[in-house]
Amino acid sequence: MTQEDGIATHKVVAAHLPTDCGDFELTLFHGKDGQEHLVMHLGDLGGPEPVLIRLHSECFTGDVFGSRRCDCGQQLKESLRRIAKRGRGAVLYLRQEGRGIGLAEKLKCYCLQDLGYDTVDANLALGHEVDCRDYGIAAEMLEDLGISRICLLTNNPAKVAGLEAQGICVDRRVPLIIPVNRDNEFYMHTKATRMGHDLHPDECALPSAIGCDRNEENGSKTIHLGTQNNDVVTAELVRSTVRDQRTTTGVAGLARELQSTRPPPDRTPRPGIRTPVLAGSPRWWHRG
Repeated sequence: MTQEDGIATHKVVAAHLPTDCGDFELTLFHGKDGQEHLVMHLGDLGGPEPVLIRLHSECFTGDVFGSRRCDCGQQLKESLRRIAKRGRGAVLYLRQEGRGIGLAEKLKCYCLQDLGYDTVDANLALGHEVDCRDYGIAAEMLEDLGISRICLLTNNPAKVAGLEAQGICVDRRVPLIIPVNRDNEFYMHTKATRMGHDLHPDECALPSAIGCDRNEENGSKTIHLGTQNNDVVTAELVRSTVRDQRTTTGVAGLARELQSTRPPPDRTPRPGIRTPVLAGSPRWWHRG
């Protein structure tokens, strides 16, 4: 067990927890970060065979409210279902909301995503790293449970690397593919193309309605959103506005500022043309 500043991650209490997926044991750990982390486990976790494990970072909006902006809630339920079916395994529920930035900051990122940012650029615009999670506590929890060799339920190779760096042997990575919906299509595409998640294009429904022209004079990009109106927004203008405004006006002011930079949409009816709809698209996209 690793200790930092006199505080060690340690087990506090365990209780039986029957669920719709199966009968689990719920163990609460007090982490060295001051947070209460949880393990939902089933069966005998000892022995030489690798244990099926899911590292699940808390997602209040997805896990509790069933948000369709992400795939987190469905991944949690599917992980519990698979472990119950196997009769052996564990879900580590880590209190690292929003990839480690917290709920309030995640909701601010949602505001930026509603203005056209993807999840990566939204984090960066607010001064955060793309992923702030620390897998050291997860490794300590596994060690406390007597687990050193695992099969990891994830599409994210960074989780494998994070655990292996902490001395956990990841025998293999087990894909955890959740069907995409129209509200998380662009988010899933970002996971695949910018965050290294192992997702096939067919599994994240690649966007088809974004075009991009480059201004040869100044190198800036103008991104055309959709095909049925003339709405455009210059990426460089958006980025500079974020940089200048995020420390003074807050996200609400930023949203108003960014919305004021876009031209009025062309509402001219164009019979026979149907605009593709992308999840997570800015609210001024035509949704015909």
